[in-house]
Parts: sequence; structure tokens; C-alpha cells
Amino acid sequence: MQTPLTDQRRFSRSRSALRVTFYYALFGIAWILFSDWAVRLMAVNADMLHSLQNAKGLAYVGLSALLILALIRHENRNTVRATQALAEERERLAGILEGIRVGTWEWHIPSGRTVFNERWAEMIGYDLAELTPTTIQTWERLVHPEDLPKALSVLQQHLNGEQDFYDVEFRMRHRDGHWIWVHDRGRVLEWTGTGEPVRMLGTHTDISQRKRNEAEIAHTNRLYATLSETNQAIVRFTDQDALLQHVCEIAVKYGGFRLAWIGLPDADGWLQVAAASGKTDYLGDLLVSIDPTRPEGGGPSGRAFREGRRRINNDFSHNEDARPWHKRAAQVGFGASAAFPLVSEGKVFGVFNIYADTPGYFQEREITLLEEMAADIGFGVENHRRRYRQIRSEARFHAIANGFPDAIVLADVERRIEWINPGFEQTFGYRLEEIKGESTRILYAGEADFSEQGRLHYSRYATPANSPYEVIYRRRDGGEFVGETIGTPLKDENGELLGYVAVIRDITERRRTEEQLRIAAAAFEVENGIMITDHTLRIEKVNRAFSRITGYDAVEVVGHTPDILRSDRHSARFYERMWQEIRDNGYWQGEIWNRKKDGEIYPEWLSISVIRDTAGEVTHYIGSFTDISDRKAAEQRIHQLAFYDPLTQLANRRLFIDRLEHARVTSERAHQHGAILMLDLDHFKLLNDTQGHHAGDELLIEVGRRIRRQVRDSDTVARLGGDEFVVLLEALSQDRDQAAGYVNEIAVKIHESLIQPYSLSGSNDYRITPSLGVTLFQGRTTSMEELLKQADVALYEGKSAGRNTIRFFNPDMQRKVDQRASMETALARALDQGEFQLHYQPQINRDGELLGAEVLLRWIPEEGGPVSPAEFIPLAEDTGLIVPIGYWVLETACQQLSLWQRQHPDRDLSMAVNISARQFHQHDFIRRLQDIIERSGADPRGLKLELTESVVLDDIAGVIEKIEGLRQLGLGFSMDDFGTGYSSLSYLKRLPLDQLKIDTSFVRDLAHSANDLAIVRAIIAMGHSLNLHVIAEGVETAEQKVYLERYGCDAYQGYLFGRPMPAPEFEAGFITAPAAQTPFRQR
Repeated sequence: MQTPLTDQRRFSRSRSALRVTFYYALFGIAWILFSDWAVRLMAVNADMLHSLQNAKGLAYVGLSALLILALIRHENRNTVRATQALAEERERLAGILEGIRVGTWEWHIPSGRTVFNERWAEMIGYDLAELTPTTIQTWERLVHPEDLPKALSVLQQHLNGEQDFYDVEFRMRHRDGHWIWVHDRGRVLEWTGTGEPVRMLGTHTDISQRKRNEAEIAHTNRLYATLSETNQAIVRFTDQDALLQHVCEIAVKYGGFRLAWIGLPDADGWLQVAAASGKTDYLGDLLVSIDPTRPEGGGPSGRAFREGRRRINNDFSHNEDARPWHKRAAQVGFGASAAFPLVSEGKVFGVFNIYADTPGYFQEREITLLEEMAADIGFGVENHRRRYRQIRSEARFHAIANGFPDAIVLADVERRIEWINPGFEQTFGYRLEEIKGESTRILYAGEADFSEQGRLHYSRYATPANSPYEVIYRRRDGGEFVGETIGTPLKDENGELLGYVAVIRDITERRRTEEQLRIAAAAFEVENGIMITDHTLRIEKVNRAFSRITGYDAVEVVGHTPDILRSDRHSARFYERMWQEIRDNGYWQGEIWNRKKDGEIYPEWLSISVIRDTAGEVTHYIGSFTDISDRKAAEQRIHQLAFYDPLTQLANRRLFIDRLEHARVTSERAHQHGAILMLDLDHFKLLNDTQGHHAGDELLIEVGRRIRRQVRDSDTVARLGGDEFVVLLEALSQDRDQAAGYVNEIAVKIHESLIQPYSLSGSNDYRITPSLGVTLFQGRTTSMEELLKQADVALYEGKSAGRNTIRFFNPDMQRKVDQRASMETALARALDQGEFQLHYQPQINRDGELLGAEVLLRWIPEEGGPVSPAEFIPLAEDTGLIVPIGYWVLETACQQLSLWQRQHPDRDLSMAVNISARQFHQHDFIRRLQDIIERSGADPRGLKLELTESVVLDDIAGVIEKIEGLRQLGLGFSMDDFGTGYSSLSYLKRLPLDQLKIDTSFVRDLAHSANDLAIVRAIIAMGHSLNLHVIAEGVETAEQKVYLERYGCDAYQGYLFGRPMPAPEFEAGFITAPAAQTPFRQR
């Protein structure tokens, strides 16, 4: 394999030899022919002929020598001139390389001798003279030992002809001892005749900063992954020990820390390891205390616990506070540590300890994240403890509620008394302060009962009793009694034992009256409450269900009339009709409202029957009733679902329309103005997309509350759906202007309340702005549909004006809506009527040469003048017409590109076409574009698609896949309006783009705005670092071009070079004109 330079040299030497040989042969032939003729002419005899022949030979030798000498001197002069030219070319090339600050090297492979330039040595901190003499071993000594094998392997692959270039990245040792990253690229330029490499040239580029940036991004992502996983664990785990262990595992797995452990203090002040992950051998026999008087209590962990603030140890081996653990840390290679207090309910309960290899590892970013992580752990533990207390509280509440008249005792897992109720005091004679903390053993008459009941009902493995059982108990005075008991272990939702509860009823008296109770039980063993009165309505008997429902014990109501239950909800007329029916029919049933003992009024379904003796006289009345509160609540819930929004509990559309109609009637009768105020939240979808629908629901609920607080009780606030709310204001004023003033005050109050920060899950300072539309009404002259439409039009007008506004409806708004509708209709038929045109604006490179053009759409209706793209493009996006229009643009542009490619094959023109997000995400976009290209016959390499940043936001992976598919067809891609949208570097570096386009908003004030200048410089530098071509649009002045050129912008587009124009005008001015063949001259 030989390079062109090697071939040229060899051909030059061969040509010189041929030239000398040719001249010598020509001279020889001429000499032979001429000399023989002359000798025959001059010789008169044989002796003279012999002499002349000898003289001729001597003359030939002399003249030949002179000829060869002259030829060699001539060729030497040519060689010297060529050598000088080559040296000058090398010097020029060296100057270029030095100017771009790239290290260069040349390696003579057979000898190993290498030649480096000054920049090569400067990269690693040396003067070139310090490295002389240089060989390939000089380079090998400086390459990092871990990277050298790979570099040599890639080099050998190139020398073997397996790779066209030698291209590798590795670390080199700087003179001061640190390592720098280098991009090494080279190629063999000279080979022997047998194909052996002789000479190789290459360059070194310092890429240390790029490597640091990549490492920084990876480190940041890892830290945020750690925090994210911690938050998920807090939500997912309900067991405290499992949560602490999982958090430690997260810190090691995602955070990259060597060791993470959580210490909780024991009764003696020693931190015990509650959870750990990573290099846990460090924790073996580890002694850490929170006692400042101990040597082990002065370290970061102990101080963090006592002081309640973080303690950072960024130099483990030299930190005197950590002296007790220096040796242990050195053995496992710890260079830094950090301790963060864990706080629950305002108190430190533990310490979160983190270890890293590198001294100085914990900087502000790591510390901030770990502090937040520690706070999240404390929050999770606090929630766990709160749930634990809640479970115990609920268990206590239910135990009390289920057996309040009887003795109730709560005990811990060791059967030590924690709480008793008043019924217990009456039954056993003990007060709580006398027996709290005592074993329940004192309540039993015998040791055997205590042990047996513990085995059956009060152990970790006991199950709740299905029925009461009888036990003999002992009172405080020593007396014994039979207690009917239900003993139950209390457990949390995970089955963890919390303690025990027992409900004990003294059944001594009941035993004496069992016979009487057995007789009455036949009538009373029902779920309904039963009350029996005599003929004068004096209560004689009630059942337990009666007491359970009403709260009255039998002794409290016997002898009284049912008036004790009267709620005063019913009129005297109601009771008169009820008793009239009872007298007439002997029976009555219906719904009635009564009052419980505690004063609660509740609904019941009551049936009253008359009992007569054999003579037909009334002897008793029996009332049977059930509490129908649940049924009434269900009816209320049904009503709520029918007329109220289930999320915000505000009126729904159905109830709002009903109240609006009522308001219109009232307004007409009282001649008062009312108002409809419609609002929605700006960019609400972004909250749902980024923080989830749960956060969105929280926000909607709070918005509803805030609106409700700003209006009167008589006003109606409704949620129509999504983030759309509407307020109905009634009885404002008879004067329209005064009513408008009232509405404006209320709208401003609502607006001010809604822009205040919100406390949502995961965000304590979330902010959002509303847009409000208002319309006034009086009477029923305007339909409800038209009123809602007017409010919606005003809302739309406010959002079009930039959002976060309050707009009152006026007829001009309606005209704008009508105009928009008319434009939408005209736009729908514009494509069929051929009203669209394409204009082309030139794109110029740094040398002033034409690169191509951007295709711009123009709409010129048959009636009226041209319509601005700023007006019809958004409308086309909203209506979906952008898709068929976009395909028409691609079809027309490809046909024009194909025509220019055929007519001007010497011009390498590109054509840039803007693609909307909706069109790009069509499932058949690639197939349809391929069909268009094939029909037009255009070379797809001349077609470039311009995408905006919004295209990639929804599905980055899908966008990359689609771009790759189109690039296989030969198309190029440009990121349009870069910097005005999301501008995510993480997205940008993943997208297979060819070009970045700087938006005109940054170019416009480039010469006068330091901010715009900084942004443009950053975009150009970032684009070049990603190997992207950078073009600026909106270049209108020479001053703007100078700035862009100074900072390395590759190409320009704007009125400075040419306005958008039809294809014939563009072709005449930029393609076929003689000036198009020379560097572009600014217009």
C-alpha cells in the first residue's frame, strides 16, 4: 500500500533516469551514424582509417562524459527545487497545526524514531527539548498502563491494514503527575514495496475537559437516581427495619458509596448498627458513641447526633475527631466520610453514615443530596411511627366503642396494664394509677387461670376469640366474680403484635335472672330496636338494640314516654296524622327523625303495632325501628355524584346549568346583573406529565378551595372538567358598570389567590397561573349556551394574549372568533384551490458561497392579500391541516430540488424543509416521505429536515429511531430555533443531527446584548463540540455577521443575503447568475 506522495517521489526519480537514458541514447545513435560517415569520408587508406577509428572512440568517451555530467547537474537542480518546495509545504502545514493547538507526531517505524511538535510536549507539561531524543518508547512511557494495551492493539490493527485510520482515546501522565485524556489519531503515509509501513503521521488533541464533563453528568445522574430510589422506598416500605436497610443498599448501589450504615443509640449511648450495606467488614466490633465523655463519642457520628447537624470528614486520615477509626478506615481504603442526623418529630433518633474512597469527595452537591436523603428517611420513619400510633389508637377506640358499659383493659405485649375504662373501675374497684404497669396477674383468682388464658388468648400466636368465655376474677377488695370475657390480641396490618385488649362483663347478676331473660329473648333477639309501651305510652321494656341505637340504657327510659326520643324535626300535624292512622288501622310505618342520648339526630324506619286484649281494648304498643343513617348517607352520596364533582366536591356541569337557569330567571325578575367567570390553569398538562396525576388532583382540589373562599355562599363554583372551573355570580347590581366593577374585584381576588404557592406532594413551592374570561348577563335575552360561549371566548382571548390574564367579553372578541372560523374554512380549501406557494431563502457559508435554501410557505388567497404564516401556521397546527399541507410542501420542494439537481449538476445544493411535530409523529411518515422522494426523482442527500425541540419531548427513543431510518435514505437533520425551547443537552447529544440553527431572537440584539452574545457563543461551542454544523437565521446586518463569524458560526441566513423569494427569482439570482460561481458578495 503506497501513499500518493510516495508514488509521486518514485515516479519523479524514474522520470529523471528515463530522461538521462533517452538523451544518452539519442547522442549515441547520432554519434555512430555521423562518425562512421565522417571517417569513411576522410580515410584514404587502411592506416588512416585505423587512426581515425581510435580517435573517434576517444572522442566518444569524452563527449559522453561531458553529456552525462551536464544532464546530472540539470536533474540535480530540479531535485533541489522540489525538495525546497516540499520543505516549504511542510513548514506551512506545521504552522497550520500549531495555529489550531493540536499536538502532532511523526514516527519512523523501522527505527522507532519519533518527532513531536512543541504543542505535543506542552499538553503534558514539558518543553520539547526535555523529551529529546524521542522514540516510540517515549510515548509508551507516558501512556497510562491501563490504556496502553488498547492503544497498542488499535495501532497494530492499523499497521496490519485492518483499519484505515489509527483512532483511540487514552490517558497520558502530565509532568506534574496527574493524568490528561488525549484523542490520538494518525495514519501510515509511506509503505515499502513489500507493503511494510515506513512512516506514520498523527495528531494529539487534549479531551480532558470533555471527559470531565461526561463524568460530571454521569455523577449527577447517579446522585439523583439515589434520591429518587429513596423516595420510592419510603412510599413502598411499611416496615421501619426493611426501609432503613433498603436505603443503605440504595446509597451503595446507585450513589456509588463504599459503605452506608444507619446507627440507632441503645440505652447506654452506643450507636448500634440498625442497617448497613457495602464494605460492612468495617463495622465488625465498631464502637461509636453519642456520649461526649467517651473517646468514641467525639467522631462525626456522635457529634452529628448530639448537635443535630451534618458532620463532614473530607480527609479521614488527618481528621483528629476520627482518630479512633484511622487504622480501620485505612485498611478498607476510606478517604472521606459524612454523618447526617436522622430526625423524626423534631428529635434526632439516629445517624446516617456514608463513606467514600476519595478525600474531599463530599462537596456541596453531594452534601445537599445526602441531607435531603436523610430528611426523607426521617420523614419515612416518622410516618411509620405515626401509623403505628394510629393503629393502636384505633384499636383502643374500637375496643371502647364495642363494650363501653363493661370493663375494658388494654395491656402491652408483656401483659402489663396500660389503660382501663370507667366500667373497669366499677367492676374491679381499681383506679388506673394503682395498677398501670402491673401484670394482669393481679386480676385473676388463681395462677392457673392466668397461665391458661395467656396461652389461649394472650400470646403472639393466639387468634381472636370467636365467642365469649368465662373466667373467675378477683376484685380489689378480694371478692371474686364470674366474668364473661372476650380477649383479643391487637396486631397491625403486617401482623405485628401491638398488645392485648379484654372486655369483661360481670355476669353474676345475670345468672340469677337467666330464666327471665330467656323468655324475653325470644322477642328481643333481633337486630331492630324494640320498645314496648303500655296503653298510656309509658315505656315498659326495650331491647339491647334499642340501647345500642339510641344510647339509652333500659333503666333510663323505662317509665318515660317515647317523647324522650323526639327530635322536634316534625310538626304537630305530622304526629296527629300518624296516630290517626294507628287508631284507624292498628298499624303505622314510615321514616321519622329521632334524637339519641348524646343529642345526635338520626333517621329511622319505624313500625308501630297495636296490641289489644280479648275485649279489643288497647293494652300495649310495640315499636320496632332500624337506624337508616347509612341508607340516607348512600342517598346523599348518590345525590352528590349526580350534581357534584367527585374530586373537588364543587358543583358539576349539570348542577351549574340548573343554577344558571335559575339565576337568569331571578335576574330578569329583579333587574339585577349576574356574571359568569370561566377560568383554567395555564400549562396544567405539564404538571400531570412531570409529577403525575396525583399531584394534578391535589392542585385541582386546592384551586377549588381557594376559589370558594373568594366568593359568597350564594355564588356557585363549579368544575366543568379537567382544569376548567366556572363561577356564577348573582345579584350584583342593576347598573351594568357597577356590576362589572364588582366582578373585576372578585376576579382579581381569585387570580391573586391562585398564583400563590401550592404545597403538593414532592413540591412545597409549586406555582401556576390562571387565565380568566368573564361575561355579564341580565335576564334571559341571551341563551345559556351563548353565555358560556362568551365566557369561553374571553378566556381564549386572554390565553392568546399570553395567559395569566383576566378578560371581559366584548363583541370584538366574537368578531375575532368568527374571523378565525372563517380563516379555518378558507385554509381547509386553500390546498385544493392551489393558494399555497413556496419561497426560498438562501443559506450562505463563511466563504460567502451558496449552500442551499430554506423552504418557506406562503398563502395567497384568491380573495384578499397574503396571510402571514404567524397567523395560519398555528391554526393549521390546531386543526390538524398541517399534516396534508406539510406533505404538499415536501412534494413541491422535492420536485423543485430534483429540477435544480438535473439542470445544475455541478452545484451541490441543499434544501431545508420545516417539519411540524404532528406530521413527524405520523406512523407512516417515513413511508410517505420515501414515496415523495422516489416520485420526484430528487437525490435525498440534498434534502434536510428542520425539527423544533418540541418534536422530541414526548418520545425521545421513538424520534431517534425515526431519524435514523430517514438518515439511511440519505436525508440530513437540523434542530430549528435552538435555545428557545427545552434545550436539553441530554436529548441533543443523543439525537443523530447534522446541524443546529440559532434562533433569530438571539441574533437580533447580538451586537447590543451581552446575554444574547453569551448564548450564541455557547450554542456555537456546544454544536462544534458535538460535531454539528451551526447556522444562524435572521442575520440582517453586517455587524451581526461579524460577531457570528468571530465566534465560529459556519453559515448564515437572513435579509443581509436575500429575502425569501419564488423559485425562478431564486434560481436567477443565486444559481445561474455568474456571481453565484464566485464567493458571495453581501447585498
